[in-house]
Amino acid sequence: MLRSSNNDFPDYLILGKVLKPRGLKGEVKIFPFFKDFNRLLLLEEVYLNVSKTWEKYWVERSVVREGFWYVFFKNVDSLEKAEQLRNSFVSIPGKEAPSLPPCHHYHFQLYHLFVKDAVGKFLGKVVDVVNHEVVDYLIVEGDSLFSIPLVDTLIENINLDKGEIFLKVPWV
Repeated sequence: MLRSSNNDFPDYLILGKVLKPRGLKGEVKIFPFFKDFNRLLLLEEVYLNVSKTWEKYWVERSVVREGFWYVFFKNVDSLEKAEQLRNSFVSIPGKEAPSLPPCHHYHFQLYHLFVKDAVGKFLGKVVDVVNHEVVDYLIVEGDSLFSIPLVDTLIENINLDKGEIFLKVPWV
C-alpha cells in the first residue's frame, strides 16, 4: 500500500519517498509514486518534509534508472547530509501540479470534501485517501470511520468548487 498524499500534508502533491543515500557525494534514491518520469526530470525544485516541516530543495541533477529516481540536491554533498533525508516525502505544492484531464483529481484535492449519498444524506468528510494496487479508497469520518472505493460505479460526481462528493447509491 502506498500513500500518494497524507493527512499531514494535504496541500502538496507527493511525488515519492527518499529511500536511502546512494554513494558518498549526497545522491539519494527515491521511490516515485507515479511513473511519469519525464515530469520528474524537469523539476528544478521540490519540497521535502524534513522534521515534519516542508523545506525547499533545488535539484542539481537527476536521472531515472530501473524505476527509481536518483537525485543530487544543491547543498546535499555528503553521505551524512543525504542520510538526513532518508524517509522524507518528496513533493511539489499542489498549485504547481500539472493539469489533469476533466473528471480526474489529485488525492490532495479530495481532502476535507463532504461525502453525500444519492439522496443527499451527509455521510462524513474525507480525512485520507489510500492507494491500493487495484483501487484507491476514500477514508471518510462521519458517525464512524469507513472507507469508500474510489470507482466510477460508486462515485456520481466530485465537485471541488462546492467541496462535495456524491455517491450513485443511497448509503445504508
